[in-house]
Formats: sequence, C-alpha cells, structure tokens
Amino acid sequence: VFPGVLMLEALAQLGVIYAKMETKLFDVLVVFAGAEDIKFRRVVLPGDVMEMRMDYIARKLGVWKMQGTITVGGKPVMDGILKAAEMR
Repeated sequence: VFPGVLMLEALAQLGVIYAKMETKLFDVLVVFAGAEDIKFRRVVLPGDVMEMRMDYIARKLGVWKMQGTITVGGKPVMDGILKAAEMR
C-alpha cells in the first residue's frame, strides 16, 4: 500500500516544479506552503500506476494556489488544493 502522506509529498513537489516552470523563475526558491481540502479516495496497491495532474487556480503576492489530482486507471485516488510560495 502506498501511504497517503507520500502521495501528498509527490503532489507538493509537482506543484513547486509547476510554479517554477510556469514563471521561468529558476533563480527563485519556491517552497511548499500548505494544503487544503485533501481527500483520499481509495488505496494505491503495488503495481498501480499513479498519474498526477496540477492545475493553476491563482497566484497572488508570490503565493501559488493549485488543484492537485492523482488518478489510477482514470479513477481518482487523491485530490486537493496545494500552495507554493516564492521566497525572494
């Protein structure tokens, strides 16, 4: 079984990479800043292939808000809102 906390960590890292790629701010440190409304919908078992998706919601004062989703076989496994912050 793949632990939920590791799924959240994977989405957090994807969110930081997404923010850096969108802004092309490769010299700015971007860090995970929080998570809201995280829902774990089913168990991920050995052999399952997780697909992660990150969608932009908003960016205000250097804080990014994104909708993260993990699916297995097209079925939702985990979703929620993640935040990343630019550290200047």
